[in-house]
Amino acid sequence: MTLGLAAAGLFSQDALTSEERRWQEDVSPIITKTERDVFVKLRTAQERDKFIGFFWRMRDPIPETAENEFREEYMKRVDFADRNFGHGTSRRGSQTDRGFYYLLLGPPLERSQYTTQSELLPLELWFYKGQVEFGLPDYFYLIFYQPQGLGEFRLYYPGHEGPETLVIPLSAGQIMTRSSAFQIVKKTNTELAGATLSYMPGERPTDMASFSSDMIIASIKQLPEKKFSDSYARTYLAYKDFVKTEYSDNFIDSTFQVKLFEEAGQPFIHWSLEPEKMNFGVSGETAYAGFELVLRMED
Repeated sequence: MTLGLAAAGLFSQDALTSEERRWQEDVSPIITKTERDVFVKLRTAQERDKFIGFFWRMRDPIPETAENEFREEYMKRVDFADRNFGHGTSRRGSQTDRGFYYLLLGPPLERSQYTTQSELLPLELWFYKGQVEFGLPDYFYLIFYQPQGLGEFRLYYPGHEGPETLVIPLSAGQIMTRSSAFQIVKKTNTELAGATLSYMPGERPTDMASFSSDMIIASIKQLPEKKFSDSYARTYLAYKDFVKTEYSDNFIDSTFQVKLFEEAGQPFIHWSLEPEKMNFGVSGETAYAGFELVLRMED
């Protein structure tokens, strides 16, 4: 029994603080799977606090400045979402469908609200410029609507739902066809009607369902994996109990070798470190890269 308790204590984990749980919620749209898995395996508040610092540092677009511009902009999005998207729900606005996509994509180029139409459920049409380098189209739409006209807004899926989902039946027994529902939406706004069939501007699916819309939604959800490097997280989890690290600038993926040997009774250690990529500055006609490495080894 004593051994069992000792083993349990060895692997015990400090309970998450309210601030840490709040952080998990805030970054849920932009955290990678690896980062999420590593964070929940950390045992102490000190480990988690250091990890959170690395998390933001890896997303800092200008690490030379004191401010983290990405973090500041992102937290503005969290604040906006909490203040504007939480009506009609017990959840924070940033944790709703609208909040998720707003945090991940930022403000849309255009946001059209249709909340007082007699024939349509309350809904919003968002128009975005896509990040082509990450697999998104040049431009795309998103629609959010309020089912039954109550509660929080949820994302509309053109590939699985249809415009009839967004139209209020004139009578309880009325059967609304997809074609007739499309015409009703079109009376309100032609652009909105097109987006009910496809999130790809100008696309008109022949079968009234859009597989490209499913691809757009899937690509959006995969953005964190494509935009952010999480190799630091795997390294942190593997070596945190053996190596204490502080990055003054940014984590750098590197390959390294260490060899310990003895010569004439004297121990020696040789090591090499090779960054996978290097950023160079220019001074006159000379290109240079500078690194400062402080290394302390203890037996």
